[in-house]
Amino acid sequence: MGDSAPSAGTVREQLELILASSGFRASESLRRLLRYTVEAALAGRGDSLKEYTLGVEALGRAESFDPRQDTIVRVQARKLRERLAAYYAAGGSGEPCRIVYRPGSYLPAFTVAHEAVAKSPRTVAVLPLMNLTTDNAAGYFCDGLAEELIDLLARTEGLRVVARTSSFRFKGVQADVREIGRRLGADLLIEGAVRSAGDRYRITIRLLSTADGCEIWASRYDRTSHDVLELESEIAASIASSLSSGTPPAVSATDAEGAMLYLQARHAWNQRSETGFRRALELYTAATGRDPGAAKAWSGIAECHVLMNMHGLALPHVCMPKAREAALKAVAIDPGLASAWSALAAVTALYDRKFESAEEHWRKALESDPAYATAHHWYACFGLIPMQRMNQALDQIREAERLDPLSAPILNDVVFVLYWNRRFDDAIEQCRKNIALNPEFHRDYILLARVYAAHGRYRESVDTCLKVREQLDGVSFLPYLLGTLGFAYASSGNPEAAQEVLGELRHLEARGAVTAHERAVVATALGDWDAAIRELKTAYEQRTGFAVFVPVEPLFDALRARGLPAGAAAFT
Repeated sequence: MGDSAPSAGTVREQLELILASSGFRASESLRRLLRYTVEAALAGRGDSLKEYTLGVEALGRAESFDPRQDTIVRVQARKLRERLAAYYAAGGSGEPCRIVYRPGSYLPAFTVAHEAVAKSPRTVAVLPLMNLTTDNAAGYFCDGLAEELIDLLARTEGLRVVARTSSFRFKGVQADVREIGRRLGADLLIEGAVRSAGDRYRITIRLLSTADGCEIWASRYDRTSHDVLELESEIAASIASSLSSGTPPAVSATDAEGAMLYLQARHAWNQRSETGFRRALELYTAATGRDPGAAKAWSGIAECHVLMNMHGLALPHVCMPKAREAALKAVAIDPGLASAWSALAAVTALYDRKFESAEEHWRKALESDPAYATAHHWYACFGLIPMQRMNQALDQIREAERLDPLSAPILNDVVFVLYWNRRFDDAIEQCRKNIALNPEFHRDYILLARVYAAHGRYRESVDTCLKVREQLDGVSFLPYLLGTLGFAYASSGNPEAAQEVLGELRHLEARGAVTAHERAVVATALGDWDAAIRELKTAYEQRTGFAVFVPVEPLFDALRARGLPAGAAAFT
């Protein structure tokens, strides 16, 4: 290892520091691979570090393991190199000894700091492509292509990619490249435009430095919509080769028409509305019909059903089994797909109420992709909050915010976590920041009204509810708004108005929405304890998503104060 190489004792001390770090604690497979290869190198057994040996001895595969059929060693080695680079770019930046894996090698090198070759990954933001065609409907192609590039580049060794919801905040916004880079924490931007010529698309892609706005790389592509799979791979490979020694993973879809349906589905899904969810489900289903092996489309179906449940748009016994089925299909096709494990975890927590099993699924999601913001997001809200691990939940939702800093749903759920932690002043302040950033995102107003109600500011709660209700499209999150409104009316001495709200909630339930939990909220404020318990029992029997939050919901404080059962155990 040379005269300047660290001693075996120093290397082992460094190994233990790495294994104890946050990036490695939750990933048992990476811990085993790191320890095994380091000890083999120290013992002079570097020649034994072959793919088969690592698969069987380090990662626990059976003796029948075939590296040609199972790529687990290559996948985990890539993740190990990425995780080490991130470690040395952050908390381990000042350590004198480093463990380094060069691309294509399973043998670690041990260096002193000035010799270390590990570099912090470049951070890239992919902006939505401009639609310069005469067809407004081509917007789904522009957005979808950008989103697929985000996904492919995020799985490329040596690159960090800003999440879609943050980078897409700059859709149609004229802003200086340097300012965009600052707000997204990115040192590189990818932008582009799509034009049409007959039945063909002409796509221009540029890679820019956010330090000075200079163009680093540019290319033009001339394709039909049937070439979308080839186009995605070609653009991602060109960008990756400019920025990283790694190569992006292959596009998993195999059917061009199915891929186009998937892009349309993502466009609809990202609207986060009742119409958008239902349209996305239709398109995802059509995509899986054309390509049954489209794991991401199956995962998209699962995510749609989970959020339709949480938005009160479908009865849990109708949508959640469908979510489970779709998530299991996605996992079977692609065991490394973080979104599939996260969706399966959500079903296991919200519908099955098996929180320990759900936690294992979220750990698999985060092991597959530690930068997948939605997994941190859902783990915080759907997993840790119901288990009343409040500080951990706040850590996880803040990590989701760090990874996707401009995501309206994540920022909204930061408020939820603060609210369930009874940090009402902090929740109100966060709500106001969110509204300033995303004034059209109605959930922030609805949640602000809820926090006002819990804080005893009933007049402000009523005013906020009435104002935002005029702007709602469909019934997405309407039950939650009405529950808050009814509670504020009853608590401020207007039981007649609260009873009218109860009537609206019952009417919504008759039309297929889920409202028992919110009827329990209103009944609690009215002091109708028997009705509150009856409605909560209905919510538990229906497996309503929000029922898992009953033990921490501030609006049930009066119910708990009477010594009445308000937790899940009361109805099991």
